[in-house]
Amino acid sequence: MPKTVLVVGGGAFGLSAALSLQKRGYQATVFDRLPIPAVDAASTDISKVIRPDYATQTLYQTLALDAIDAFKTKWNPDAQMRFGSPLYTECGSLFATRSPTMTDFEQQSIETLQKDPRARVERVGKDVIAASMGSAFANEFPYGYVNHSAGFADSGLTMRYLAEIAGEAGVKFVVGKEKGAFLELIEEGGKVVGIVTVDGVKHFGDMVLMAAGAWTSSLLPALQGLCTVSAQPVIHFKLPDTLKAKFEHGKFPVWFADVSNTGFYGFPVSAAGELKIANHGPGFVSSFHNDTKPASVASKSRGSIETPTAIPKESVKMYRKFLAKAFPELNKLDISRTRLCWYCESWDGNFYIDAVPEKKNLFVATGGSGHGFKFVPVLGDVIADIVEGKNTPFRKLFKWRPREVEVVDAIRQKTTLKPKVLEQVAMASNVDLAARIDSLL
Repeated sequence: MPKTVLVVGGGAFGLSAALSLQKRGYQATVFDRLPIPAVDAASTDISKVIRPDYATQTLYQTLALDAIDAFKTKWNPDAQMRFGSPLYTECGSLFATRSPTMTDFEQQSIETLQKDPRARVERVGKDVIAASMGSAFANEFPYGYVNHSAGFADSGLTMRYLAEIAGEAGVKFVVGKEKGAFLELIEEGGKVVGIVTVDGVKHFGDMVLMAAGAWTSSLLPALQGLCTVSAQPVIHFKLPDTLKAKFEHGKFPVWFADVSNTGFYGFPVSAAGELKIANHGPGFVSSFHNDTKPASVASKSRGSIETPTAIPKESVKMYRKFLAKAFPELNKLDISRTRLCWYCESWDGNFYIDAVPEKKNLFVATGGSGHGFKFVPVLGDVIADIVEGKNTPFRKLFKWRPREVEVVDAIRQKTTLKPKVLEQVAMASNVDLAARIDSLL
């Protein structure tokens, strides 16, 4: 009989781990309270950045380039046959800055990327930036570099694809607001031997892997203080036909606008005509995910609640002020929809993939910190290697570690990381999303 692994969470970490472990001879079962891809998972979206730019962090850079290779050579051809569409689009990414010297993140990324022959980067100036981004953006951010070995993935379709191939490999799924929702661990003789779901059913396995994304620290109390949850506001526009050509990926790249200082980034228009702009900043905290109640109590209510999607009114104001200078044509449009993207943030920006101390047979894979999705084609093998006790460089990087002095990940080095409390700010209404910005500015 193969060893059984119970995976709590069907997002990027959980699904990729389940697939890799299944391929290695285990029987993996994934539990999730919502159908996969779960609508409230950070990985379920229209797009995610796929970039190998990591300053001096060469392990992340190499892993990202490995993931890009896997997207291009394996997943894209298969997805094209299944869905008639690739998962990953290599349109390049522009890291634009206000200063010609750039920040440490951009400078170090260029230098480190140039050492890997798979990466193609070039410095660019105002004229090149204006040609792809428009004159308004170039006036604000006239310097930078383009990484041609980057782009974006249709993240929702990617998760659908991953769930499909996992099922074909033999991974089992238990999904539902009661039958798929984690309630508590089963422990016997000093070992974790299974889980109980909200419907009261006991599920036994040789190992349990907690990979519940933003929910993980509330389900696993040992993570509290090591990983927190932040909500990052995202906006979308439905472009009129007159603007679609300008923002198509053949010309328009994934972009970062002095991101270490501002947090702003965005994407080309989707095939459905939707344009997404996001901010990688301090975000907002909420008792919704950061619950301090025991996991067995908190989980009972979490089987049925829905993740909020409205964003704070002050975030709309923040976006409108940025757009007025960088993309004035977009500022004339209504915001068509919003989303809160829930990050599971580790204290130092590195993932937690390890055995849980003092809990034999219990493992964790979480702490994506807003940059985990891009690795999904290769992340499962990283997790499986650690679960199997193999001595890889990632085992040290992602080990269980106590909290020390807080470290800001390199791409956010200039931003304040003091999030506000979501319940203490006014949320935007549909009226606030309309292109009537005089009341917001």
